[in-house]
Amino acid sequence: MKKKYTVREAVKRARESAKTKKNFMKRAF
Repeated sequence: MKKKYTVREAVKRARESAKTKKNFMKRAF
């Protein structure tokens, strides 16, 4: 398997997903 995205992109994606998760939790409670 080739690496399609760089480590930097992965970190960015993880950070974005964490942000959305936080917002979702805020909305839920």
